[in-house]
Amino acid sequence: MFDSARCTIESCSSSSWASSGYCRVHHPDVAGHEKAKIEELLHQPGLIEYQDYSGFDFQNLDLSNREFRYCRFSKANFTDAVLDGTHFLLCILDDIEARNCSLKGSRMMSVMAAGAVLTGADLSGSDLININFNGIGGRSTVFDGSDLFYSRFIGAGLADSSFQDCNLKRVDFSSAYMQGVDFTDSNPEEAYLMEGETE
Repeated sequence: MFDSARCTIESCSSSSWASSGYCRVHHPDVAGHEKAKIEELLHQPGLIEYQDYSGFDFQNLDLSNREFRYCRFSKANFTDAVLDGTHFLLCILDDIEARNCSLKGSRMMSVMAAGAVLTGADLSGSDLININFNGIGGRSTVFDGSDLFYSRFIGAGLADSSFQDCNLKRVDFSSAYMQGVDFTDSNPEEAYLMEGETE
């Protein structure tokens, strides 16, 4: 699904980064290449497929109403960014930093977001189907009015987060820390909630 090209440096076995022909370590101009790719993205409406944005800094940028398919964002920085209405299908967002990021009305399906830092993020009114949120840092994160069918928050930190009026059917909160979590008007009885996790 993702580009398996290798770095062109003969002694390197790492994968090519951001369609550059080099891994990030061997790229001769990481900052310049990243800047060019972000400029291209900001001026590219519509569908974006098979792109590698690993480690990119999207802080404070407006990337709303875009559609990403089969894209990789591992360890990217989305702090204070706006991604309202943005779609992610079969994308990798593991270990991203997305503090205070706005993702209102976003649509995600079969996305890997394990280890993401979503503290203070707003994902209200979103479709978040079959998402791996395992181990996320999600203190004071808002999921109100979202469909979270079959998503997983195993080992996540969700203290003081809000899941009001959400579909939680088959959502797995095993070993998550959920002190102060608000499930008003949701269906946590249809989720997997291990005894004692909300204490």
